[in-house]
Amino acid sequence: MWNLDDISLTESNPTPANDIALGDFFYSPSSLAQPVSQIATDTFGFGADLSNRGSAEQTNVVLRGSVTTDTDVEIWADSLVLPSLAVGVTDSFFSLPNSYAPELPLGAYKIKYSVRADALDERLGDNSAQSPFLVTASTFSKEVVPQFATLPADPADWYVANMYQMSAGSLDQYQVGLAQFAFATDPAELPVADVEANIYLFRVGDDVDFEVVGGFDASNFFSSDLEWVGFAPYAAPDTMANFLLQTTPVLDPNSGAEGVLLDNGARYILAIEYAGANNVVRHAFNDDVNMLFQVSTLVFTDQWYLAGFGSDLNAVLRMSIRLVTTTDNKPLAETSMKIVPNPVVDAVNLAVNFDKPTDATITIADMTGRVIVVQDRQGLTQENLNYPVAQLAPGTYLARIATAEGTLTKKFVKM
Repeated sequence: MWNLDDISLTESNPTPANDIALGDFFYSPSSLAQPVSQIATDTFGFGADLSNRGSAEQTNVVLRGSVTTDTDVEIWADSLVLPSLAVGVTDSFFSLPNSYAPELPLGAYKIKYSVRADALDERLGDNSAQSPFLVTASTFSKEVVPQFATLPADPADWYVANMYQMSAGSLDQYQVGLAQFAFATDPAELPVADVEANIYLFRVGDDVDFEVVGGFDASNFFSSDLEWVGFAPYAAPDTMANFLLQTTPVLDPNSGAEGVLLDNGARYILAIEYAGANNVVRHAFNDDVNMLFQVSTLVFTDQWYLAGFGSDLNAVLRMSIRLVTTTDNKPLAETSMKIVPNPVVDAVNLAVNFDKPTDATITIADMTGRVIVVQDRQGLTQENLNYPVAQLAPGTYLARIATAEGTLTKKFVKM
């Protein structure tokens, strides 16, 4: 029978000469799932920790990052060549020189990293890594499915939150429509159908810098660096079960109306409170993605903890957005956009006509305002724009153009 005392690590498992290791890497998207209307300005940066665990210096070390579809079709790639990597280098971070603007359609994608050198690596298992990300119609999320639930070690009222970033480029306006979350309880402490909680939405101050010590007032839940802009009271239904996703509309705290206007380019923190008898509730999390190098999921107990329970524990706390309106309060001239032909089959063709170069946001949406395609264009004059819609179910949809002067929305029929 083998045991660890029988194995000599120095004799039976000598250090290989060539052993480069890829360590922690920068997860490029700010969230695992982002709406198609928001992701285009989430500029992706790339970088990773590298180690030389072998006994020989490595030459021409190539660190490569890429974006692919979920079927591994490469969309974009960049690399960095290190002339040498000395023996003993451990978890040194290297950034790739270029960034990527993800103007991507709805779908599933991957971030990939790999490392190689002149010499053939003797341990290839740690030379590559990948993580998924999604482009959705309307939902921000840090995860794709609840995996487990946890809570702080010390019993007290507590909050968990996710931070989401709105696009700076859109000339249209969006609002939070719904919050979605999941949790679990020990029935001996609190039946899951008896859970009550509160949802809060905060706008992060534009001057807040989470990377600088003192750059954020973390001392109070209602921080001076956060503006309270939305809320939702929640009471579990009688049919509630552990880990069952719950959905609630987000309300304006001033009017009580459903939907909270979002500022383009702003950051938002969506939080859920478990207080009083409910502080034993375990919130649902997922650990498929490591957000080590950015603020993602936060926790508040006696103060805000920007790393939450750890960079790889992402809260199931989603935020769905929609167009504020599909009517034209400041209508553009009817000639600004025509749909030709209408009805459509595989693609919708938009004939755009402006007298002078005009920046615009083009949106294809369903009748509820749920965005399907969005594109920011600069300097449009007379253009024919084409957007595939073969994947859409037959029905009536909206084509919308927004500029600094106003908007124009027209209906088209998908056959």
